[in-house]
Amino acid sequence: NLCSCLDNLTETEKNGRISRANQLPMYTCMTGNLASQKDTDCYMVTLPKDGNIKFKFTHHADAYSYHWEATIYDTDKSTVLNEGYIEKEEFGCSNLPAGTYYIKISPISGGNPILNTFSDADYHLIFIPECTEHTETTDYLTEIPQDSAPVEIITVCNHCSAVVSVVSLEKLEP
Repeated sequence: NLCSCLDNLTETEKNGRISRANQLPMYTCMTGNLASQKDTDCYMVTLPKDGNIKFKFTHHADAYSYHWEATIYDTDKSTVLNEGYIEKEEFGCSNLPAGTYYIKISPISGGNPILNTFSDADYHLIFIPECTEHTETTDYLTEIPQDSAPVEIITVCNHCSAVVSVVSLEKLEP
């Protein structure tokens, strides 16, 4: 489960307009749901440093049709990205200045009425900021090493907290 190791929030209605957007903190799994074909969910995210905005999106709807579209706006309500049908688990924008951005999740309109149907299934949205450099990093062990137990070394960017790499070691050598 994508959200099992993260903090979890559930959207608070009425968040259908940018002025009522729910705050989506970094690395937090937001569970949302479009209750009707007229429902829209808006979330506010803060990019702490210049860099990239990335979202992970999963859902519990059937695998045969696309039910949602995503649009990212800046503070002037100008469209930064119109993802359209959310067909993949990750989407986002590159090379953005630090600041506040909004993401709107809405039902698909138009298209093939048989394949592009409305769904009120839950979805999960995670905001993952990425700096463009990852020049200053810190390595962490996932657990205290035991004699022959495998461990992972996770490299994390000091600017954006993104996981830059994960290296599995079968056995730590002295």
